[in-house]
Amino acid sequence: MTSGQMGQSEAALVPLFLGKVSCNTTFVLDCSEGTRSVLGSVKRLLIQTLLTKASRRDSLFNIMTFSNTVNAWSHHMLPCAPDTVYTALSWIHSISCSAGRDLLAALSLALTDPACHAVHLLAADQPDQPGAVLSALPALAAGRPVNTFYLQDSDGQPDINTRDYLRRLTQATRGSCYVVVDSSDGKLGKTCTGYVKHLSRCSLDNPVRPVTSCLLSGRSLGGSEFPLGSRVLARREVDGFYYLGTVTQQVQGRTGVYVVEFDHPGGAGLGVVSPQRQLVCSPDMVNHSIRHQAHRLVPGDSVLSPWQPNLRRYGPGRVMANAERGGCFGASITPLPSQPQNRAKQL
Repeated sequence: MTSGQMGQSEAALVPLFLGKVSCNTTFVLDCSEGTRSVLGSVKRLLIQTLLTKASRRDSLFNIMTFSNTVNAWSHHMLPCAPDTVYTALSWIHSISCSAGRDLLAALSLALTDPACHAVHLLAADQPDQPGAVLSALPALAAGRPVNTFYLQDSDGQPDINTRDYLRRLTQATRGSCYVVVDSSDGKLGKTCTGYVKHLSRCSLDNPVRPVTSCLLSGRSLGGSEFPLGSRVLARREVDGFYYLGTVTQQVQGRTGVYVVEFDHPGGAGLGVVSPQRQLVCSPDMVNHSIRHQAHRLVPGDSVLSPWQPNLRRYGPGRVMANAERGGCFGASITPLPSQPQNRAKQL
């Protein structure tokens, strides 16, 4: 299996765990003894998912763990933004395993919050009192989906009782169900044997059409993408636009979080003066040091284009037309809403 294929299998799971755009999600993690061997990989998956969600700035989130007790990161859902996710990282790293699987208490707490739109449940086995969970769930959910990510050993498929439980759990809230296979070395696997797929009723009921699944890479999902000194376009909190800066520090123990020093101090935007140094999550940065493979822009391409003639501020736009002038390829860019018209040249 090539490294490129491995990257694709990793990338396939993060959008699934991320969920829908603008969806307030509570992430509920099984921290029973059965998850001890893969807990580190589960933490990395959650962190990468939250960093990606934070870059959208369009929803709320919360995190809960359950074993014989239930622990919540926050008493209520909070905006999913880089600063908020940063405060959650130390809590995520402190998660540990213990006996018990009181899923009913965890779902009751998660679904009590009226701001919750969906629950993303990561579990490794059936809970304590599965019948009670299935009986209470429709009323608790009140139309909100519980999407299940079931951790399965690499040496087999879920047994018939587990398949029946997953089917009924999915039906109870009209959610989705995915099986993620962990490898024998205690990591979320190193190669992909298939693909992660929504488990329809027939795939759970029919052994001839087995549950499809994916082995995830055990390496960090948010590795050192931006070495110290990297030149980047990074998003500033004060206005959401991108500015040139330099990566000066990777925050120790905080995967995918960097300190960026911008080339110029920010002016007063929205009545707030932007600091020259800022914590930035990796999804909010584009490496400006790397020469990307030449690509002629075509209508419909999404780009970051200069917003001002001095090239200090950049924003997202979409290519409307292109033209060749003097050996250079140029493109007419239509900025996304709230940004004026401008032109960008591909270098």
